[in-house]
Amino acid sequence: MSASKGDGIMPRRTMKAVFGFVCCYAFGGVWPGLDSTHAQYAVERPQTSSEASAAQQAQRRALQQRIQRARAMLHDLGLTDDPPPIEPATLADVLEERKTTIERRSSQRATDRPASPRISESETASNGQASMRVSPNLLSPKRDPFATTALMYEQAKRVGTGPVFVAASGNARIPRLTLRGYVEGDGQEPVALLQVGNAEVYVVRKGDTISLHEGGGLNTVLKVKEISKLSALVEIGTLGQVIVVR
Repeated sequence: MSASKGDGIMPRRTMKAVFGFVCCYAFGGVWPGLDSTHAQYAVERPQTSSEASAAQQAQRRALQQRIQRARAMLHDLGLTDDPPPIEPATLADVLEERKTTIERRSSQRATDRPASPRISESETASNGQASMRVSPNLLSPKRDPFATTALMYEQAKRVGTGPVFVAASGNARIPRLTLRGYVEGDGQEPVALLQVGNAEVYVVRKGDTISLHEGGGLNTVLKVKEISKLSALVEIGTLGQVIVVR
């Protein structure tokens, strides 16, 4: 079917030309005859890989910017409910935002942390006796009431009193003693390993007492007077009677 000029229909050759021009303009092509200089340059000097990648990135950024502007325009006109696009943040902006977030969280933790209670010296002095009365397990119920504790020794040293040692008479029988060892530390009193009889070995210092259950009663003791590397000087006697009142 042929068309004449009077029919008002665009000739087929003209339609092809218009369609090709629109496609070339939309997709960035080169129309023959319109930009012959650029076409010749593209044929003579091909782009390198770095230049091609840079050009592609630039085109991609330009396309993204156009899309963002179009979305923002549609949002401003009320044609879409999508929020306006957010501009891509740089590395410095991201680091600054993270720093601000960390500082805010650290300050919030410091504020939420409960402060330790501060007790004045007057409150401590006034509440000292009451706290001692209500404090549990000051004295273990399983403790032997006849045993001498370290606290009793410390109190006796401070006030200058304690179990009174009384030397025995000249006919007291001293068991066989053997010095098994001697240790002397820096700035400390020497320590001796003293064996009483044939079985028990005691670690003693100067002034210590060893209880003897044989021959002299329950309160017969040996008191260490001197300690040297080759010998130990002891004295036998008794301790004063201890009365425990419950």
